[in-house]
Amino acid sequence: MAASATTDEPRRTLPELMAEAERLRTRERGLNSALAVVLLVIVAFTWNRTGFDPGALIQHADNIGRILSGFSHPDFSALVDPILLKTLETIYIAVLGTVLGALIAIPVSFFAARNLMRRSALGTGVYLVVRLLLSVIRAIPTLVWAIVYVIAIGIGPFPGVLALTTFSVGLIAKLFSEAIEAIDWGQVDALTATGANPLQVVMHGVVPQVTPYMV
Repeated sequence: MAASATTDEPRRTLPELMAEAERLRTRERGLNSALAVVLLVIVAFTWNRTGFDPGALIQHADNIGRILSGFSHPDFSALVDPILLKTLETIYIAVLGTVLGALIAIPVSFFAARNLMRRSALGTGVYLVVRLLLSVIRAIPTLVWAIVYVIAIGIGPFPGVLALTTFSVGLIAKLFSEAIEAIDWGQVDALTATGANPLQVVMHGVVPQVTPYMV
Protein backbone atom coordinates (compact mmCIF):
# COMPACT_ATOMS: atom_id res chain seq x y z
CA MET A 1 0.00 0.00 0.00
CA ALA A 2 2.79 2.39 0.88
CA ALA A 3 4.56 1.66 -2.38
CA SER A 4 1.41 2.26 -4.41
CA ALA A 5 0.69 5.49 -2.53
CA THR A 6 4.18 6.72 -3.30
CA THR A 7 3.93 5.90 -6.96
CA ASP A 8 0.46 7.49 -7.18
CA GLU A 9 1.80 10.92 -6.07
CA PRO A 10 2.14 13.33 -8.99
CA ARG A 11 5.72 13.91 -9.98
CA ARG A 12 6.87 17.54 -9.85
CA THR A 13 8.31 19.05 -12.94
CA LEU A 14 11.73 20.65 -13.16
CA PRO A 15 10.37 24.22 -13.37
CA GLU A 16 8.37 23.62 -10.20
CA LEU A 17 11.42 22.33 -8.35
CA MET A 18 13.50 25.28 -9.53
CA ALA A 19 10.78 27.72 -8.45
CA GLU A 20 10.62 26.15 -4.98
CA ALA A 21 14.41 26.29 -4.66
CA GLU A 22 14.33 29.96 -5.60
CA ARG A 23 11.68 30.63 -2.95
CA LEU A 24 13.86 28.94 -0.32
CA ARG A 25 16.88 30.98 -1.38
CA THR A 26 14.85 34.17 -1.26
CA ARG A 27 13.58 33.39 2.22
CA GLU A 28 17.12 32.57 3.39
CA ARG A 29 18.45 35.83 1.92
CA GLY A 30 15.69 37.74 3.70
CA LEU A 31 16.54 36.08 7.01
CA ASN A 32 20.24 36.80 6.56
CA SER A 33 19.48 40.41 5.70
CA ALA A 34 17.38 40.80 8.84
CA LEU A 35 20.15 39.31 10.97
CA ALA A 36 22.68 41.65 9.35
CA VAL A 37 20.50 44.67 10.14
CA VAL A 38 20.12 43.57 13.76
CA LEU A 39 23.88 43.06 14.04
CA LEU A 40 24.57 46.51 12.57
CA VAL A 41 22.16 48.09 15.05
CA ILE A 42 23.90 46.32 17.94
CA VAL A 43 27.35 47.38 16.71
CA ALA A 44 26.20 50.98 16.25
CA PHE A 45 24.69 51.03 19.74
CA THR A 46 27.80 49.59 21.41
CA TRP A 47 30.03 51.91 19.32
CA ASN A 48 28.14 54.89 20.69
CA ARG A 49 28.03 53.62 24.29
CA THR A 50 31.76 52.78 24.49
CA GLY A 51 32.97 55.99 22.89
CA PHE A 52 35.04 54.10 20.33
CA ASP A 53 37.32 56.62 18.58
CA PRO A 54 39.74 55.37 15.90
CA GLY A 55 41.13 58.88 15.63
CA ALA A 56 42.66 58.51 19.09
CA LEU A 57 45.08 55.96 17.66
CA ILE A 58 46.44 58.60 15.29
CA GLN A 59 46.38 61.31 17.93
CA HIS A 60 48.46 59.22 20.35
CA ALA A 61 50.66 57.50 17.80
CA ASP A 62 53.80 58.75 19.57
CA ASN A 63 52.83 56.92 22.76
CA ILE A 64 52.13 53.74 20.83
CA GLY A 65 55.53 54.06 19.15
CA ARG A 66 57.28 54.35 22.52
CA ILE A 67 55.49 51.25 23.79
CA LEU A 68 56.41 49.21 20.73
CA SER A 69 59.99 50.46 20.94
CA GLY A 70 60.15 49.36 24.57
CA PHE A 71 59.14 45.83 23.58
CA SER A 72 62.24 45.56 21.40
CA HIS A 73 64.68 46.14 24.29
CA PRO A 74 62.92 45.55 27.65
CA ASP A 75 64.67 46.69 30.82
CA PHE A 76 64.50 44.09 33.59
CA SER A 77 67.05 45.78 35.84
CA ALA A 78 64.32 47.06 38.15
CA LEU A 79 62.98 43.51 38.60
CA VAL A 80 66.13 41.39 38.79
CA ASP A 81 67.33 42.56 42.20
CA PRO A 82 63.98 42.18 44.04
CA ILE A 83 63.28 38.82 42.41
CA LEU A 84 66.76 37.53 43.19
CA LEU A 85 66.58 38.72 46.79
CA LYS A 86 63.16 37.14 47.36
CA THR A 87 64.32 33.90 45.75
CA LEU A 88 67.34 33.72 48.04
CA GLU A 89 65.15 34.60 51.01
CA THR A 90 62.82 31.70 50.14
CA ILE A 91 65.79 29.33 49.97
CA TYR A 92 67.05 30.57 53.34
CA ILE A 93 63.61 30.01 54.89
CA ALA A 94 63.39 26.49 53.44
CA VAL A 95 66.87 25.47 54.60
CA LEU A 96 66.64 26.94 58.09
CA GLY A 97 63.08 25.73 58.69
CA THR A 98 63.89 22.18 57.60
CA VAL A 99 67.11 21.98 59.63
CA LEU A 100 65.49 23.34 62.78
CA GLY A 101 62.52 21.02 62.30
CA ALA A 102 64.81 18.01 61.97
CA LEU A 103 66.82 18.96 65.07
CA ILE A 104 63.66 19.31 67.14
CA ALA A 105 62.14 16.15 65.65
CA ILE A 106 65.06 13.94 66.73
CA PRO A 107 64.34 14.02 70.50
CA VAL A 108 60.57 14.20 69.94
CA SER A 109 60.65 11.03 67.84
CA PHE A 110 61.86 8.96 70.79
CA PHE A 111 58.75 9.98 72.77
CA ALA A 112 56.59 9.05 69.76
CA ALA A 113 58.03 5.53 69.38
CA ARG A 114 55.62 2.85 70.56
CA ASN A 115 58.27 0.28 71.50
CA LEU A 116 60.14 2.73 73.75
CA MET A 117 57.28 4.48 75.53
CA ARG A 118 54.55 1.89 75.97
CA ARG A 119 56.37 0.00 78.70
CA SER A 120 54.69 1.88 81.57
CA ALA A 121 51.50 3.85 82.23
CA LEU A 122 53.36 7.17 82.24
CA GLY A 123 55.21 6.31 79.04
CA THR A 124 51.97 5.28 77.35
CA GLY A 125 50.36 8.59 78.30
CA VAL A 126 53.32 10.59 76.97
CA TYR A 127 53.32 8.52 73.78
CA LEU A 128 49.62 9.14 73.12
CA VAL A 129 49.92 12.89 73.76
CA VAL A 130 52.98 13.26 71.52
CA ARG A 131 51.40 11.21 68.75
CA LEU A 132 48.25 13.33 68.94
CA LEU A 133 50.24 16.58 68.74
CA LEU A 134 52.23 15.33 65.76
CA SER A 135 49.03 14.33 63.98
CA VAL A 136 47.52 17.77 64.58
CA ILE A 137 50.68 19.49 63.32
CA ARG A 138 50.70 17.42 60.14
CA ALA A 139 46.98 17.97 59.56
CA ILE A 140 47.40 21.76 59.39
CA PRO A 141 48.98 22.95 56.11
CA THR A 142 52.17 25.00 56.20
CA LEU A 143 50.33 28.01 54.77
CA VAL A 144 47.91 27.99 57.70
CA TRP A 145 50.81 27.86 60.14
CA ALA A 146 52.36 30.81 58.29
CA ILE A 147 49.13 32.80 58.64
CA VAL A 148 49.01 32.04 62.37
CA TYR A 149 52.59 33.19 62.90
CA VAL A 150 52.11 36.29 60.73
CA ILE A 151 49.13 37.30 62.88
CA ALA A 152 51.13 36.66 66.04
CA ILE A 153 54.49 38.14 65.00
CA GLY A 154 54.08 40.13 61.80
CA ILE A 155 55.04 39.84 58.16
CA GLY A 156 58.59 38.78 57.36
CA PRO A 157 60.81 35.75 56.83
CA PHE A 158 60.76 34.78 60.52
CA PRO A 159 57.11 33.61 60.51
CA GLY A 160 57.92 31.58 57.40
CA VAL A 161 60.78 29.86 59.20
CA LEU A 162 58.55 29.10 62.19
CA ALA A 163 55.77 27.74 59.97
CA LEU A 164 58.13 25.44 58.07
CA THR A 165 59.83 24.37 61.29
CA THR A 166 56.51 23.47 62.90
CA PHE A 167 55.32 21.39 59.97
CA SER A 168 58.75 19.75 59.60
CA VAL A 169 58.67 18.64 63.23
CA GLY A 170 55.35 16.88 62.71
CA LEU A 171 56.48 15.17 59.52
CA ILE A 172 60.08 14.27 60.36
CA ALA A 173 59.31 13.14 63.92
CA LYS A 174 56.79 10.67 62.52
CA LEU A 175 59.36 9.27 60.08
CA PHE A 176 62.04 9.00 62.77
CA SER A 177 59.65 7.36 65.25
CA GLU A 178 58.74 4.73 62.67
CA ALA A 179 62.45 4.06 62.15
CA ILE A 180 62.85 3.59 65.90
CA GLU A 181 59.92 1.18 66.00
CA ALA A 182 61.59 -0.93 63.30
CA ILE A 183 64.88 -1.53 65.17
CA ASP A 184 66.14 -4.93 66.29
CA TRP A 185 64.83 -5.24 69.82
CA GLY A 186 67.31 -7.97 70.68
CA GLN A 187 70.08 -5.46 71.31
CA VAL A 188 67.81 -3.51 73.66
CA ASP A 189 66.94 -6.66 75.61
CA ALA A 190 70.62 -7.57 75.86
CA LEU A 191 71.52 -4.16 77.30
CA THR A 192 68.57 -4.28 79.68
CA ALA A 193 69.71 -7.70 80.91
CA THR A 194 73.12 -6.26 81.80
CA GLY A 195 71.48 -3.72 84.11
CA ALA A 196 71.73 -0.66 81.84
CA ASN A 197 69.38 2.20 82.71
CA PRO A 198 66.84 3.52 80.13
CA LEU A 199 69.13 6.34 78.98
CA GLN A 200 72.00 3.93 78.41
CA VAL A 201 69.70 1.56 76.55
CA VAL A 202 68.61 4.36 74.23
CA MET A 203 72.12 5.72 73.67
CA HIS A 204 73.80 2.36 73.04
CA GLY A 205 70.97 0.16 71.79
CA VAL A 206 68.64 2.45 69.87
CA VAL A 207 70.63 5.43 68.59
CA PRO A 208 73.27 3.37 66.70
CA GLN A 209 70.51 1.50 64.85
CA VAL A 210 68.47 4.55 63.82
CA THR A 211 71.36 6.91 63.03
CA PRO A 212 71.61 5.73 59.37
CA TYR A 213 67.92 6.59 58.90
CA MET A 214 68.26 10.02 60.51
CA VAL A 215 71.37 11.17 58.67
